[in-house]
Formats: sequence, C-alpha cells, structure tokens
Amino acid sequence: MNRSGWLIILALTLGFSSLSPAELQGEKTDSTGKPELETGIEQACELILDGNLTEAEKILEKLKSSPSHAGQVNFYLGLTALGKRNLKRAQAIIVAASYFETSARAGYSLSSEDWEDYPINKDKYCDANWKAAKKLIKSKDPEDIETAANLLKNIMTVELKAHNACRELGELYLRTGQARKAIELYCQILQVNPDNNQKIYSLDLDFLDIYLPKEANLILECLSSEKPENLSPMEKLFMARAAFALEKDSLACSYYSQCQDSLDELTAGELLRDVTDIVFEDDRLLYENAATLKEKQAFFRRLWKSRDPSLATDYNKRLAEHYRRLNHAKQNFHINMINGYDDRGRIYIKHGEPDQKVSDFVYERENVSWLYRKKPRDFIFHFLRRYTNHEILPNLPPPLYESRGELDPFYSLAAMKLAINPTPMDLAELMMDENEILEPAFTLGETTETYNPYKGIQPLDYYFYTADFMSRNANSSLYVYYGLPVNKLELLPDSSGSWVDYECAITLFDQEWNQVARAFDERNYLLRPDPDKAGKGSLVIDRQVVSLPPGQYYYTVSVEDLNSGHIGVYRDTVEVTPYEHGRFNVSQIVLTTNITQVEKGQKPGKFARGRLNVMALPSRTFRRDQKVFIYCEIYYLSEDNQGRKRYNIDFSIKADKLDKGLASKIFTPFGKLLGKKEDISSITLTFDKEQENPDRAVQQEYISIDIIESPPGKYDLNITVTDNATGEKVTRDANFSIVKAR
Repeated sequence: MNRSGWLIILALTLGFSSLSPAELQGEKTDSTGKPELETGIEQACELILDGNLTEAEKILEKLKSSPSHAGQVNFYLGLTALGKRNLKRAQAIIVAASYFETSARAGYSLSSEDWEDYPINKDKYCDANWKAAKKLIKSKDPEDIETAANLLKNIMTVELKAHNACRELGELYLRTGQARKAIELYCQILQVNPDNNQKIYSLDLDFLDIYLPKEANLILECLSSEKPENLSPMEKLFMARAAFALEKDSLACSYYSQCQDSLDELTAGELLRDVTDIVFEDDRLLYENAATLKEKQAFFRRLWKSRDPSLATDYNKRLAEHYRRLNHAKQNFHINMINGYDDRGRIYIKHGEPDQKVSDFVYERENVSWLYRKKPRDFIFHFLRRYTNHEILPNLPPPLYESRGELDPFYSLAAMKLAINPTPMDLAELMMDENEILEPAFTLGETTETYNPYKGIQPLDYYFYTADFMSRNANSSLYVYYGLPVNKLELLPDSSGSWVDYECAITLFDQEWNQVARAFDERNYLLRPDPDKAGKGSLVIDRQVVSLPPGQYYYTVSVEDLNSGHIGVYRDTVEVTPYEHGRFNVSQIVLTTNITQVEKGQKPGKFARGRLNVMALPSRTFRRDQKVFIYCEIYYLSEDNQGRKRYNIDFSIKADKLDKGLASKIFTPFGKLLGKKEDISSITLTFDKEQENPDRAVQQEYISIDIIESPPGKYDLNITVTDNATGEKVTRDANFSIVKAR
C-alpha cells in the first residue's frame, strides 16, 4: 500500500476514536457523554423513589421502544402502575403483572438493592409478580421457565419469607437441572431464620428434602460432575442424602464424612435436624455446649463412630440404616409438620420395623399398635389418628382392648372385665394396670434406639485382651490377643485334619473419633485330625499388632467365621502406655499357659518376644492342671556404682481364698527371694534380681505359678518393679480366673 493510503486509514481511525461508545452504536448521548436512555432510566428511578410516579411514567413511556433496556423500563413501569392512586388494587396488580412479565421475558430480575426506599406496597408488588409467574411455572417452554424464574426472583429479593414463591422457585431450579441454585436459595431461607430448618415442612419449604428416588436422581445428576472439593458443605450433605435415598450407601457415607470435615454453621443445623430423634439428652447437651465448628464436627463424628457396629467396614452401616429409616418415615408417615412425619415415624426412626403390628378397622378412628420384643420387658406403642396424623396414646381406648389381646394378655382380661357392667373404679384400675405395661415404652423406648446389624446372623463369642510394649520408635506396640473357641467355629474337614477360616480386624480412633490405626487379616489354620476331642475349653489363639502414639483410644475388634458366617463385634477403650527410650518403665502384663525359649537358628514365630515364645491366653481362665505364666518386660534399668543393673520385683496375688502352700509354688528364674507376706486371701513375694545382659535395653521377666491345688475363682495380680539404682518404681495389674480341671 502506498503512503497516501496509510494516511487515509490513520485519519479515519483518529476520527472514529473521538466518538463515544454510545455514538458508535447509534445511541444519542447527553452533555456528559452518557447515553440518553440510561440517563432517562436513572431519572425515572429517582422520581419513583421521590414518589413522583406520574412524571416517572412519562419518561419511561418514551423509553419503551428501546429493546436494549426493555427489561428495566418495563419493570419500573410495573412499579408506577402499583403506585397509581386512580387504579384499584386488583386492576393495579393486573397492569403491573403484565409489565413485570414483559420485563422478565427480557431477562430482567430485581437485584438486591434496598427495597425499603421504594414507596410501593410490598404485598401488592409480590402479588403482581406471583400473578405473572403462576401461569408460567408449569410450562415446559424454556423461555416461559426462565421468565417464571425471573419473576419469582423478584419476589424473593424483597421477601425471603414468601414461602410459596420460594418453594416454586426451588422446584423450578431442580426441574431444570439447576440444583446448585436451588441449594443456594435454600441456604438463603435458613440464613433469614436459622430455626427454619426445624420448620421446613410446616412452612412448605421441603423442595430439597430428598427421600424419593426421583428427587435424589436430580441432585446426583446435577452435582456428580463436580469434584468434592468444589462443593459447599450443604451441597455435600445433599449429595449424601440423595445417595442414601438411592441406597448407594458407600458413596453416601463418603459425602457425609466430607460434609462433616468442611462443616459450616448452616449445614450443622441441617445435620442436627436429620438426627433429632436419636440424639438423646446427654448428646443434646454436648451439642448445645459445642461453641465452635470444630466442636460440632467432633460431636457428629463421635455420634456416628460410637454407633458404628463394625468400624472395620468401608462405610458406617448404622448411619446408612438411620437414613433408610428416616426416608421410610417421610414416605409412609408423612405430615407437613415438624420433621415431616408423625409419631409413628419418630418411633420407627428410633427402633425400626416393629416385631408385630395390630389394627382394628372396626373402631371409629384409624388406629395401630406396635410391639417391639425386648428384654426384660416389651415396648408397646399405641397410635390413633387425629386429624391428619397419628399420635401416641398414653392409654388405649377401652373399645380396642379385645383386639390387642395378642400383644399382651392384659388386654384380653381387661376386655372380659369391661364386658360385665364395669364401674368407673374398674376403668381407673385398668388404666393404672395398663400404665405399668406401657411404662417401658414411654421411658426406655423414648430414650433408646434399636439396631441389630446382624439380624438373622448367629453371633460369634470369643475372647480377647490387649497389652502394650515399648516400640523401636516413639510409638507403642499394642497387641490384641484373640481366643476363638473351637467348638464355636465351623470346621471344614480335610484328609489331614480340619480347617478353620476367619477374618479378624481391629480399628482404633482418637478422642475425636478420627481413625488412627487399623489392622485386618484373613486367616486359615489346619487343626489336628480330631479337633472335637480338644474339649470345650480349646481355643484357636491369634494376635494382631498396631503401632500407636501413647494416649486413650476407642476401638472395635471383630471376628467373622468365614465358614459359618457367624460374627462377633466388641467395643471398648484402651489407654496406650507412654514409653520413653532411655527411661525406666515396665510393659503391661501378658498371661499365658507356657513360655519357651526360641531355639537357636529357629525363625521366631508370631508370638515371639525377643528370645521367648509368649502365646497369651486371651480368656485369662486357667484350669488347675495348667500353670499360670505371668510375663512382662523391663526397660532401661540404670547401672549402680558397681556397673550392675539390679532390680526388685514385688509380686502380689489376691483372691477370696488362696492355696495355703501357694508361696512355695511361685517360681521366677534366676531370682532370690527377699521377703514374704501372706494371709488367707493375699500373698506378696519380693525377689531380688540382676539383669542378665547389662548391654540390653530390655529385660524379659516372667513368673510361673503351680495352681494344681488353688481354689476356683477370680485372682488379682499386682507387680511392682523397683530400679535399685534410682529407686524408681512402676506397677502393673492384671487378673485371671481358675476353674476345675476337666
């Protein structure tokens, strides 16, 4: 291109650059360069705020022809129509509704400016928007749906307590796949009044209370593409609720856990609403005293971990069962009050399906009684329909006595008495007698819950106990010893014997119920050819080891016989001893029937502790034809001024009655007896000992007792080890039982 061509282009560019954006688009501007249309809308808005609706309308009518601001112009025309004094209320609402619909179709909805500045009646404003929206809400046309959403948002911006509009907008969002907007709206409602989550049914705001597969699928479809870290706590809760409703329990528990981990105050209220019927007085006080989110997180974590029947599984079966019951209650016992279900739902959530139901449809009102078979006394709940819901009755109406005879003989006898000219005194006595029958339901039944995760599965009884030792690092080694009774296991015969197959697991949690350790093993052993001859007391003995920092823990141990399917689950707490390397201490005590040396060149087995084989007896029950071996480890004895590591052991045993010659039947290797104290129920022996190898940090110690003549019963042990060089003492306790030999 030649030089003159470039000059022409440059001149044109400079010319255009001096024009305003509005002039480039063909719009007129005022003296400040601002588009006249925009200035006109601002003037109209100011006039409306000043109450000069007539002048505002004149300006707006002139601007109606401009499509670029049709939404805003028509919205303000709707406001002027509502404020006209020459229009009756109904007519004003009709005119305003037409303007608001046109505005909404243009994509406009009211932003969050301060409504209180507008001199327009709020109720008339909401009614006009609602009138326009109502005919479009159920439409399948995308444009109608968007218009309805804008109209409903107009209402919600000025009145978050407009529950009809809120419900319709929430349902519209869900129907059109906008779950996140529905959840945001729900959160706005809760923020206006934090107690609303306890009233969502009575306020008809349950559009997001998911318990049916249709609604659950909508939530999962809308949110499942998002990574969990991109979801809010409330969104994670709704994902969990949806997955529970669809019986995707593992996924649901995962989202529930993530919700707890990222909890906020609003979502904490929702979590509490879901568990209100199984949170009893002690739990409720804990929640009320939880001042921080961290404490509330700990509350919910403790609530569910403490109820988890098998902490070794991938998900919490009790949590899944709770939401199954909750969803069942909402579907089958639904009312638009309180939590969405009547008294039947409340009891169902606590105790599940009753063992027996009885109804009498001859009676004038719908009624039903539920029986839960309990020990020592059954729970009986009577429900009678009042208006739209069933309520618990403190006493059954006498006309129903005969129909309830199968629940308790009292009702049959009471019906017979009433058939023979009853007096008011008779009725009063019968009511008092019935109160005694119903009392367990109104006390324990209302303050407990029922859950049997292994219904129909035979329980497996076994023995276990724990002991800890110093570890090579800063942790301690916690040993869990199992004893499985052979006669309780299902054995698979083999040409060379019988096989036993089982799984064992231990899971430990800190005081906030965070999982800190888990050990899981599947084991199989070949027993001798005829295990039945082993007798009732024969045990398959096993152990697991976990490494833990010192402290107090909750734990669950479980064993499943894989051949029979029988399961045993036990829960308890354990205090893991703090051991410090270089500092004197003593391990916990292990009780066993024998201790042997690990042969030179032999590979140590699972029960080896250093150079000794120590296979614990988990039952801690010894026959009189066995010996009791008591094992412990002594750590980091100090050298005296002669370079020797010497220590004393005070060994005490107590029982209701002792073998008179027991003192002479207590043996300790390489020890010198320093003293003896004994009476009819206790004996204390003091041994003077020296560590065999001073270069070792650990001294293994054991004592054996011949109990052949010891009376059956319970025995308490106490071992105190004293480091002679420093005078430091450590005491350990244990107990065991002695039974007669077979």
